Amino acid sequence: LAADGADGPSTTGHWLQLGAFSTLDNAQALSRRIAEALGELADRISVSSDGDRHRVRAGPFESRDAAQGAARALRDQLGLEALLLTR
Repeated sequence: LAADGADGPSTTGHWLQLGAFSTLDNAQALSRRIAEALGELADRISVSSDGDRHRVRAGPFESRDAAQGAARALRDQLGLEALLLTR
């Protein structure tokens, strides 16, 4: 799935969208939960806001395989389903 320009991450590569929220607090809470559970992703997690939409993303990953590996870890350890974005 390719992200469109206005809605996508600002850096090229492979990203995972981990959640989208109407409140910033909820997005930040998910970001902290992921960082605590999967420390290796902590420096890749960001929250981006566009009006009343707040998205939690991880990336960029150097390859599609690396992003998919992180998505598997998120699913296995936290029960989160991630959406792969390529830009």
